[in-house]
Amino acid sequence: MGYVEPGKQQVLKVYYLPGVPGVFCRAFQIQVGHLEPEKVCLKGEGTFPRIHLDLPRNIKGNAKYEKILQKAQEKLDKGSQRDEAIALGEAVAAEPRMDDSGTMWDAQLQMQMEEMLMEEHAVEQQKALSSRPPEDTAFHQRVHRRLLKAELPEYILDLGYVVPGDIHTHMVKITNTGHFPASFRVDGYVLYNTGFSVCLERVKRLPSCESKTFEVCFDPQSANLPLGKVDVLLPIKVRGGPTFQVRLRAMVAEPSLCVSRDRLEFSAVQCGQCQEETIQLHNTFQVPCKWSISMTDPVEEVDKHLPGSEHQKLLEEMKSVPCGFEVLPSAGSLAPGQQCHVQVRFSPTEEKCYRGELQIQICQSSQRLQVPVLGRGLEPRLESIPAELELGPLLPQSHGEEGTVVVKKPCEVYSVQFEQQHLAEEQPLQTPKNDNSPNSLLLPPCAPGEKLNAEAQGRGIKMKVDVVDPPGKVVKLGNVCIGQTVKKMVTVANKSAAPLTFKLRVTSTVPELQEAGVLCLKPSKDLKLKGRGDTCKVEVTFSPKRRMQPFSGEVLLECHGAAS
Repeated sequence: MGYVEPGKQQVLKVYYLPGVPGVFCRAFQIQVGHLEPEKVCLKGEGTFPRIHLDLPRNIKGNAKYEKILQKAQEKLDKGSQRDEAIALGEAVAAEPRMDDSGTMWDAQLQMQMEEMLMEEHAVEQQKALSSRPPEDTAFHQRVHRRLLKAELPEYILDLGYVVPGDIHTHMVKITNTGHFPASFRVDGYVLYNTGFSVCLERVKRLPSCESKTFEVCFDPQSANLPLGKVDVLLPIKVRGGPTFQVRLRAMVAEPSLCVSRDRLEFSAVQCGQCQEETIQLHNTFQVPCKWSISMTDPVEEVDKHLPGSEHQKLLEEMKSVPCGFEVLPSAGSLAPGQQCHVQVRFSPTEEKCYRGELQIQICQSSQRLQVPVLGRGLEPRLESIPAELELGPLLPQSHGEEGTVVVKKPCEVYSVQFEQQHLAEEQPLQTPKNDNSPNSLLLPPCAPGEKLNAEAQGRGIKMKVDVVDPPGKVVKLGNVCIGQTVKKMVTVANKSAAPLTFKLRVTSTVPELQEAGVLCLKPSKDLKLKGRGDTCKVEVTFSPKRRMQPFSGEVLLECHGAAS
């Protein structure tokens, strides 16, 4: 009710509080004196401040959210809300998603789902409000506060496996997908002593469709976390809107290895010869593992009562004695699930029992693996019967006298002064003076009476030929008119250590490309590249003879073996 004086104006203020998000339309009448009532329509849309994170959401497995998601999808498929969300969806269109659908459509779907959850929550609160008398103002205030406590699907940030001592970081992008500026803050106190930290201060009035990024760090060593799973719920409170929960996850794990043998025991080996045994290292965990192996000798006690100079001399002599064991390789790294073989070589230098221990150290791990190694060296000995050969007295110019000596030992014996065959057999094995290679040539032992057969041993090198230009290993030929020719250059590099000889050819299932002269590589002959980064240029020629659909083909490498 009101009164308007002649010639004056009266301004009516209309306040409307939408109970649920979405488009609304209400009407009321204004009657002036005896005149007919005038109808006034009130139209608008109820909304709430909200944000969007470029993280996957925890929807699968939750029956409530899956049902709401299906309804939201059906509603968007009908096109009822699609045009209204395009502008806001463009703000997050560049964000990577976890599913196969388009990013902008996924943002619209999440927005629609949030609106339906807020509407469902608001309807429940309205039912509770209508059940109480209007005089219960305290209850009404509590209901109004509950309107902002709707449960929305959690965002998930899983940093995977993290090794103590490493710090993993992830950049998160927050976008204001509401119609009004949004203010929000992160409750960082919940991250105390969890290893997680967030670099985000209070954000005030972030404009619509604008974004802000922040960094999430995880350092398990700073909080002295034990091995195992870490799961923290980080709330992001939006002023005047719902609270968005971010589930932070990580798995604290140490690198570890499994060794195929817990003990190595060599048979008796003659000095000058060697014997090899193999152990296998297996990384069964989900984090990369760097390892190194060292050989340690058992510590022999030295008499403490000896004079200082003699005590020090004995210690130095003990250190200078060769261990007799060698490990190849002595260090390396293994990816998750990868295996490698380690060769342990026993080369005795004197006749005695050898004892050692393989110490396997793992980087960033408290695990220490020890493998005892035992071996025995034998020196070659000759037993002659008789030990002394005594010949009787002889006259000058006589026919002489003969004696027989029996030599017992399963090895070949020859006289250096009278036997020259060993010189011819050992000639190919002599190392040139200019050869500084530390590698040894291993030969199998020869039985008595056999000739020396040299057997070369080496190490295989993996062939690796790569395309270094263009980036991405994709040659874009573009649109070419029929009868014209386009040429592109490709740079090929040999990243292996050995020289290689290979040939390139194009394979395609498109019939038009199989015609002669359409898609060619030059040179078509064998290519030879030196090892360690040598490069060459390959020309790709495309000359279409008829209209063709967009295509893609592959180039195969045919290796003919290492070049000389």
